[in-house]
Amino acid sequence: MKKRIHIKDDFKGLLDYQQWLKESFANLSEKNAMYLQRFSRETFDSIIKSREGWFGTQVTYEEMEDGVKEYMNPELLDSMYQKVQSEVVSTLTHQLKARKLTFNAQGFGMFCFDRAAMTLYRNREYYSETQQRVVMPVEVVRSGKHHSLRSDGSLVKERWEQTEEGKPKVRTHTKEVFAFFPMVKRERPAVEFFISCTAPASVNGINLLYNGISAVIMAEILTKAGIKIKINMMIGTAISESKKDLVGCIVPVKHYDETMDRNLLALMSSDPRFMRYDAFKGLVSVYDHFDKTISSGFGFSLSAIELKDILESSGYTAKLQSTYRYYFGGIYSEEAAINNITRTIQEISDNLQP
Repeated sequence: MKKRIHIKDDFKGLLDYQQWLKESFANLSEKNAMYLQRFSRETFDSIIKSREGWFGTQVTYEEMEDGVKEYMNPELLDSMYQKVQSEVVSTLTHQLKARKLTFNAQGFGMFCFDRAAMTLYRNREYYSETQQRVVMPVEVVRSGKHHSLRSDGSLVKERWEQTEEGKPKVRTHTKEVFAFFPMVKRERPAVEFFISCTAPASVNGINLLYNGISAVIMAEILTKAGIKIKINMMIGTAISESKKDLVGCIVPVKHYDETMDRNLLALMSSDPRFMRYDAFKGLVSVYDHFDKTISSGFGFSLSAIELKDILESSGYTAKLQSTYRYYFGGIYSEEAAINNITRTIQEISDNLQP
């Protein structure tokens, strides 16, 4: 059955999204104006007292209002990366080798000085001041430190080899010093990630730190392998428990031509402060944007499988540039995150091998 979706996806990035939140909350309609109180200091203090770990640990209202900038637990990213590196990273990077430079000695491509410099050396030569030319060793009579030209007895100077312009002449034992990228049969396809940024209210904030962590690690691996990748955050919920209708925002975290920002991706996908403050504000705002009243529970969160089903079957993804899309979210433990990476690894490597 085709799903019905209402998506606002014209954001340039996080700052654009946050600016829209400010404008939206300053102009909420009567349908959703009652939720302004939900983001007040009074409500924040009440949640901190009654729901331990809801926003994580050591959280202040001021930082939430200002907008969090740093992922709560960067050490967790490093720890997780190390745990999957031997099994996952080596396997995927082996199968998804980035395009390699090929070197030649025929002058095709760009001269690579670093490669030539590894085996640099200089030769000695004999120069006749009288004849103003470099002479061959057989033309020279050597007597101690003095050298003369065999033909006329004139002085010959021994020196380091020079170019015709009088500059030092340097040689290298490395012959293949010109680099180029060989032609490949086809360009690697574009890959796109969608990460669900909402979670059930029953999930503790500390467990939310794992929500998008597998996406962060997979994105880093693909980027290092030279794969073009775009990453989007899905801030949305289903209107009903049947999950046939979706209302939400899609905020780009990384465009195809941008570098990977690990902190930004982890912050938006896995930080409970962002997910339960900025993202919740986004839910209220986008429901209001589409003239809908959001429920007191802010709708029904979507797992990775549910997000894929609703975006693909609705026809939304048909307009996208990406050849392959991968969906993340609904992961709330280290074990689940590692299992998710392991399950995804073979599918990605099968699809993206050059």
